[in-house]
Amino acid sequence: MTKFTRNPYGAIRIAFKLSIIRKKNLWFSTLFGGGALYPSGEDSLFIRDMLKSGMKVYISNKTIGYVNADKSTWFTGMNEKFFWGNGVFIQASLRGILRFLYPYYFALRTVSKSELSFSKKIKLMRQGMRDYKIS
Repeated sequence: MTKFTRNPYGAIRIAFKLSIIRKKNLWFSTLFGGGALYPSGEDSLFIRDMLKSGMKVYISNKTIGYVNADKSTWFTGMNEKFFWGNGVFIQASLRGILRFLYPYYFALRTVSKSELSFSKKIKLMRQGMRDYKIS
């Protein structure tokens, strides 16, 4: 798995050997996710940490469980909180030029999915990036 293909694999699709996770001292961040300070990204950060630790990550199309996704506990639409939280995630996960460019890419990618203007999305993501630096 490369770092650019990990995003579609959320926490509900991750299975691992607990003994290896403990040996590598890997944890889901308690700062990210539903009910946490920052609204999302815990699964992507966890997979990033697994890859950084040298673990081999395999992708399978086998069903390992089911989740009811009818109502989310944190996703209320592509609103201000969503774009701010995405900025926090960008700051926590990306480095270099990608950190600078990704907000523009994401704002363009969501142009028809949100009523917020392009500049408002960028402003919110940049604020999230600043807020994560401070915390």
